Amino acid sequence: MDTSTESDSSSRSRSPLPPPPKLEELERNHEKACHSSEHLHFSMIVDKIIDDIDHFDFRTTTEKNVFSQRAELFRDKVRGWQSIFGHLD
Repeated sequence: MDTSTESDSSSRSRSPLPPPPKLEELERNHEKACHSSEHLHFSMIVDKIIDDIDHFDFRTTTEKNVFSQRAELFRDKVRGWQSIFGHLD
């Protein structure tokens, strides 16, 4: 018999948010990409990171904003490569 109440459930602490992914690592791996499909894959990864930005743990709002700007710049770079490689594959 379940005797828990809604307040019991809401009082439980939630799992801490994960740290943001390391953009430097993604950038290094992206530099090794050779085909448009690989660039498309990176574009999808970065889009997901940007979409999920509120689900990462940042120490400050400034840190979150800087990360977001860097992620958007990286996404633009990846999309630029996609357009170049899309014509070469």
